[in-house]
Order: sequence, then C-alpha cells, then structure tokens
Amino acid sequence: MGAGITLFITWQISVIAGLFFGDFAPKSLSLEFAVPLAFMSIVIPSIKNRTLAVVAMSSTLFSLVFYFLPLNLGLLVSALAAIAVGVVFDKRFGDE
Repeated sequence: MGAGITLFITWQISVIAGLFFGDFAPKSLSLEFAVPLAFMSIVIPSIKNRTLAVVAMSSTLFSLVFYFLPLNLGLLVSALAAIAVGVVFDKRFGDE
C-alpha cells in the first residue's frame, strides 16, 4: 500500500509538472527527443570510475561517427567499438 501511494503521488506530481513545464521544448523536437534524455538519465549516474567514463565518451563519439551507416548499423558498430575501447583501457590502465 505504501509503495502504491508513493507511486500515485509521484505520478500526479509528474503530470502536474508536465502540464506547466512540458511546453519548454520547441515544436520542431518530437517525441524522439525524449528518448535520448531518458537514456542519459539512466546512464550518467552509473559512471563510477575512469574506465566507465572513457567508455561513455568513446561510445558517444563512435555513435556520432557511425550514425550514417545503413540499416541502423551505427548503433551496433559503435557499441562494439566502445566495448573494445573499454576492454583495452581496463587492461592497460585498470581502475584499482
């Protein structure tokens, strides 16, 4: 019951905040704009050490470089490249 009430109150506060502040983004940005923001809110708090920071920065760079690959292969290639960078960086400079 306590969790349900907490979720209900949080949901209502979020809806009210959306009513007042939801129009801050320009109309040219569609719902696709919210997906990267939600992903960033999940990923950024998980960066706890130097290796994870290097992987996050390299994956961002690789995703921009490989964005134009056909069939959305840029996502797969950038993920694999960032994993490789993380493995090499951790073996060479490992956070201990």
